[in-house]
Amino acid sequence: MKKIIAFLAIIVTATIGMAQSLPTDAVQFIGTFFPDHQIQNVAQNSSSPELTYRAELDSDITIWFDNNGAWKMVESSGSDISQLLSAKQKESIEGQGLNPSNVLNIKKKEDRTVLVVFNDGYACLLDAAGNFLRKVNL
Repeated sequence: MKKIIAFLAIIVTATIGMAQSLPTDAVQFIGTFFPDHQIQNVAQNSSSPELTYRAELDSDITIWFDNNGAWKMVESSGSDISQLLSAKQKESIEGQGLNPSNVLNIKKKEDRTVLVVFNDGYACLLDAAGNFLRKVNL
């Protein structure tokens, strides 16, 4: 029993330590949009100012953040990440006959557009206001 308690204490300490290695805004983002998930791994990439931190959650979700903790990309292997889309973005996606729940990847681009990739290989580009711009070939 003592071994189990010690093991759980190590896991809790490691998770807290990983969260502390992220900027505050990144930790708040995860807590807001993924409250039921735990941070499993955090990596820092000093060679890319756009994608400085990578946080892997206990599910199949990976989130990239910039220096300030603003999210830049969220990737999933199957979990629903549609909660990151605004109502306008969801409306634009549904207007193309697509299901926002099938989104696997959302990437904010430097020009303020948003690239959305679906589990069927389809991808589209949305403008900063959430309007559909065009289909994208990957």
